[in-house]
Amino acid sequence: MYRKAIFFVEVFASLLLIVIGMLGARHIRPKSEYREIVIDLFLAMLVTLWIVSRIIKPLNKEIAMRKCIEADLLAANTQLETLINTIPDIIHFKDPDRRFVMVNNAFEQHLGITREYVIGKSPEEFFPPSFAETVRESDDAMIRLKRPHRCEQKMTTQDGIVYFDTIKAPLLDSGGNLIGILGVSRDITEHKRFEHSLRESEERYRVLAENSKDIIARVDSNGQYLYINPAISLYWPIKPEEVIGKTFRVFGFPEDRAIRREEYAKKVFDTGQPQDFEFDLNSPVGNIFFNWRLFPEYDDSGKVKTVVVVARDITKRKEMENQLKAEILYRKEIERRLHMLTSQMISSREEERIMISRDIHDDLGQTLTGLKIDVSLLVAQMSASGYDSGVIDKLLSISSSIDTVFGSMRRIAANLRPQDLDKLGLLQAMRSYLDEFQQRSGICCELCCNEKDIELDSSRKIAIFRIFQESLTNIMRHSNASEVFVIIDNDCRCLKLSVIDDGKGISDSDISDTRSLGILGMKERALMIGAEIKIRGDKGVGTQVTVSVPKGVTDYD
Repeated sequence: MYRKAIFFVEVFASLLLIVIGMLGARHIRPKSEYREIVIDLFLAMLVTLWIVSRIIKPLNKEIAMRKCIEADLLAANTQLETLINTIPDIIHFKDPDRRFVMVNNAFEQHLGITREYVIGKSPEEFFPPSFAETVRESDDAMIRLKRPHRCEQKMTTQDGIVYFDTIKAPLLDSGGNLIGILGVSRDITEHKRFEHSLRESEERYRVLAENSKDIIARVDSNGQYLYINPAISLYWPIKPEEVIGKTFRVFGFPEDRAIRREEYAKKVFDTGQPQDFEFDLNSPVGNIFFNWRLFPEYDDSGKVKTVVVVARDITKRKEMENQLKAEILYRKEIERRLHMLTSQMISSREEERIMISRDIHDDLGQTLTGLKIDVSLLVAQMSASGYDSGVIDKLLSISSSIDTVFGSMRRIAANLRPQDLDKLGLLQAMRSYLDEFQQRSGICCELCCNEKDIELDSSRKIAIFRIFQESLTNIMRHSNASEVFVIIDNDCRCLKLSVIDDGKGISDSDISDTRSLGILGMKERALMIGAEIKIRGDKGVGTQVTVSVPKGVTDYD
């Protein structure tokens, strides 16, 4: 356009020169006048050139300015095009005839159609008919309203259904006439899937809540019910819709229950932590125990918006718990009585042993002593009278048998009630028994004690000795041990007895075997004096029996 203007100016100047030349030719004079004519022509040319320069100079400035504007516009268009192609949303421009004049890269990427194929065509020429119809309807609505129009569009592709959130805006000239259509579409397929999943989840939740036997409700920060399921009608003659907008107090519960329930709900709103508690409520169907669970629900800012309340009827569980507690108490009472009976039996047996031991020592001992004296006197008399030596040897054999019976009697009496236990004390009685055990079994034995003597009452003393005695008996019968260590640690709080062997060990099943009367007897004796007994065995290493007897008064005294 600017070049045309310059061309016309140059043509105008040339024509002006030609006209001046023609005018000069008409006024040809003799040679004497040529000089004046030339001067006139020269002046005319100067005037013409001056006029032309005055016309061209501003045109050149305008041309330069327009070129700068064109460069700026080109740069702006380039930036705008880059921006449009960078935006992940689909952007397109259409002319008034609804033919595409520009699409961005997102258009090609989302729809799989090149811009070369789209430019100059209408939607009906390449979109599926159903989607093209949707596009045309949205265009019509926008043109009719002459303002931006928003709609949701759905298109079926090979990969499935794609959803778009589309905004269309009219491009109008100064006269309000449509000169183009701008469209921006955002792929909201994932959002729609999320909405669908959310609706399905809400529907499942609603179905579960509506059919649950638990009372499920939602309350706001004022304690007002926003939702409650039909399970409420199982306990109170009230419909769910009658509860909405009201508080827990609508049921007419006691004040302490209402306050407690409100306090737990407030804790959830204040701390965001779930709460779990139990209390009973009276209802037309009886006194019901509920387990209450309160959970927070948050808004987008992370603040607790509402609280979900789940109340489960645990009345039957409570009844079973009470029955179980009563059963436990009953069993404990039975166990207590059994332990008392066992203690009495053990005490009675010990008393019986003492009595038998005494009878053996006193009655049988005296009888055997008298018999021994009689036999000795008879041997002396017969020897003096010259009786046959065979008869005398027979009497001497009888005397030897009496000595053997004396030894057996002492051993039986000692087993029934060691005399050293009463005369010399627990420690010396254990040493004596351990020496005898070593002689009988051939097992090397050693006893270590941190004190010279142990002072205990009679019941504890005999119980510890019997446990010690039974431990050695089990070692001799079952362990195949070669060494036994007995360690006694006595302090102001308790006495600790440990019997350790290096035998084959004992298994846990043997320890807990109810048929093992020896172990059961040790446990009963320990329990009788309030002691704690531990039996531990390692295969191939040995067995350790440890008894801890507390000093002072116990519950079993």
